[in-house]
Amino acid sequence: MNNKGFTLVEVLATIAILAILFGISVPVVSRYIDKAKVESDEEMTETVKKATVSYIQANKDLAPKEDGSSVEVYVTELYQNKYITHELVNSNSESCMDGSYTQVTKVEEGKYKYDVYLFCGGKEIKNEVKSSKPGIGNFKFSDLDDLDKMSFSYSLFIDNKDEYIEEYSYIIYAKMSKDSDYDEVYDSGPISGNHLSTIGNTVRIKDKVSFINTNDIKVTINVKTNANISSTKTITSK
Repeated sequence: MNNKGFTLVEVLATIAILAILFGISVPVVSRYIDKAKVESDEEMTETVKKATVSYIQANKDLAPKEDGSSVEVYVTELYQNKYITHELVNSNSESCMDGSYTQVTKVEEGKYKYDVYLFCGGKEIKNEVKSSKPGIGNFKFSDLDDLDKMSFSYSLFIDNKDEYIEEYSYIIYAKMSKDSDYDEVYDSGPISGNHLSTIGNTVRIKDKVSFINTNDIKVTINVKTNANISSTKTITSK
């Protein structure tokens, strides 16, 4: 009868192998758990955003009236009006109902920006959000037939609540004759965004250019965020 058991070396080797496997598996499992928590929180954020969009569309009198102005829509309000059908809890089973809200900002007529702020267990959820490309809206000319009154307006915005407009600039071009190309007549140079997420303005051509003998004007605007992501847009008067 063979009663041979494990030697001390074999036992120690087995323990060492198990320790290595345990050391490898724990970080992997932890990463999966952390990833699942982030995805759960991101899904909840998207749920609140969609509910707020529906709520504002159905209650247009509650929407902000002026470009750049904001209103706050609280999660409890969405829940009471049945735009959210269940109480929200985070991945740690902590309630996210009290204090959570969406900031609704009017960018231009018919366009709004929705920034969701969730507070769960007394702490704000910080979701990792990919950098967003800045938007350029309401970019148009007015008073096209009168060069003394001709102006252009613009509205700049960034949808990522963790980023802001670093700087922007615009260049005015004019075509002096029918067959000529556009010539640069004014360059604003970099203009600070003052850490704002929305910027709007109207510029009168005559305030920037002393004399132009044509109404054929082109304007190019460029905006850059603090994440160094830029957008460019051009409009022409003809």
